Amino acid sequence: MPNESHDPVFQLVKSLTRSEKRHFRLFANRQGSTEGLKFLQLFDALDAAAQYDDERVLAQVPAIKKVQLANLKANLYRQLLASLRMYHAGQNLDIQLREQLDYARVLYNRGLYQQSLRMLERVKVAAQQVGMSHIALQALDFEKLIEAQYITRSLRGRAEELSHEALTLVGHVSQQHVLSNLALRMYGFYLQIGHARNKADFERLTAFFQDALANVDMRNADFFERLYYYQAHVWYYTITQNFVACYRYAQKWVDLFEDNPTIREQQTTLYLKGLHNLLITTYNLLHYSKFKQVLARLEAFADNPDRRSNPNIEMLLFLYIYTNRINLSFMEGRFREGLAIVPPLLAKLGEFQQQARPAPPHGVLLQNCQPVLRQRRVQQGHRVPHQDYPVQGQRPARRHPVLCPHPEPDSALRGRARRKPGLPNQVGVPLPGQDERPAADAGGHF
Repeated sequence: MPNESHDPVFQLVKSLTRSEKRHFRLFANRQGSTEGLKFLQLFDALDAAAQYDDERVLAQVPAIKKVQLANLKANLYRQLLASLRMYHAGQNLDIQLREQLDYARVLYNRGLYQQSLRMLERVKVAAQQVGMSHIALQALDFEKLIEAQYITRSLRGRAEELSHEALTLVGHVSQQHVLSNLALRMYGFYLQIGHARNKADFERLTAFFQDALANVDMRNADFFERLYYYQAHVWYYTITQNFVACYRYAQKWVDLFEDNPTIREQQTTLYLKGLHNLLITTYNLLHYSKFKQVLARLEAFADNPDRRSNPNIEMLLFLYIYTNRINLSFMEGRFREGLAIVPPLLAKLGEFQQQARPAPPHGVLLQNCQPVLRQRRVQQGHRVPHQDYPVQGQRPARRHPVLCPHPEPDSALRGRARRKPGLPNQVGVPLPGQDERPAADAGGHF
C-alpha cells in the first residue's frame, strides 16, 4: 500500500537535488563497479516512483526479495546520509570540526600523540572563534586525556593552563544551556497560554523569568550566550505584550549576526529567524518604514547568489518572505493588489511540501489569524518608535488572513471564537469598557 508520508527513505530520496543524486551515485561507485548493488537499484526505483508502494518496488526490481527490503532500505538510508554528509561538509563547520576530532582519535590510536595534540589545538581554536564551546570542550577533554597519561612529558607547563581553559569553557557551556532552556520554556509558555491573559499571568511569568536570570553573568558572554539571552527576552516581551522592548531585543538579535558574518554564514537559519522576528515586531508596532527596510534586507539576502543554500534555508526564506509580503499589503491597504501574491505562493508550496507541517486542503498554510497589535494598546502607553503609516491615519484592518508559519497557542486553538478576560497592556489593567480580548491575537509569529 502507498505510504509516502511515513516512509523516511522515500522522503529522503525525494528531497535530493539533481547534483546530490549525481554525487550519491559517484559515492556508491567509490569501490568500483556498482553491478549487483541492490541498494542502488532500490534507490533508482524509489527515485522514479511518484508514490511509495512496496509491491511496485518489488515488481520493478526482481532481484530484491520481500524479506530483504527492510534491510536494504536501512542500508540505503545510511548510504544516503553518509553521501549527504560528505557533500555538504564544506558548508557546515561543525561537521568539519567533529571530523577533525575523529582524525585526532585515529592519530592517538596510532601512537602519534604530538600530531593528535596539534590537531586538537586547531579544533579548539576554530571552535571558539565561532562560539561552538561544546566542541572546544570535547577537544580539551581529549587533550587532557592524552596529557594525563604522561606520554608526552609536556604536562608540567600545561596543567594550570588546561585547568583554566576547562573551567572557562564549562562556564560558557553551562550558561548557554541555562539561557537556551529559558528561551525554550518561554516558547512553551507561549504555546500553552498565548499572551498573558491577566495580571496573575504577567506576575507569575515575570517572577519565573527574573528568577531564571538571577545568576546569569553576561559580562564575558560568547556569541551563543548572547543569542539565547536575546531570544528569551523576545519571547518574554511578546507574551507580556511589551512590543517596544521586544523590538529592541529583536534588533539586537539581528545585529549580533551582522557583526559576526562568519557565524551568520554557518547559522543562517537562526539569522533568518531573527529577521523574521524583527519584521513581526515592527508589524505589531505599525512601524512601516522600518518594516520595509528589514523586508528589503531579507529579500536581498535571498537573492544573493553567493549565500549558503539548502532545502531548509530555502523553505524558511519562502515562508518568511511571503508571510511578510502579505503583512506589507495589510499595512499599505493594498488588498486587491495583494492578491497577486497568492498564485506564486500556492505554486511554491508544492516545492516545500515535505518540509512544511501538514495543513488542511486548499488553504495549505493560509489561515485566518488576528494581528497582535490593537490600536487601543498604542493608545494606552506603548510608545511606538518613529511610528509612521503609508497613508495618514490609516490602520490595518482588525482581522487579516496571514501566513502562519508555526502552530497557534493552545489557548487560541481551544476556543478560537471564545474571548477570555485579558490585559491589553503589560500591567494587566484593562481599559474601561474594553475588559476582554482574544486569548492569543495572532498565531505563531516566531
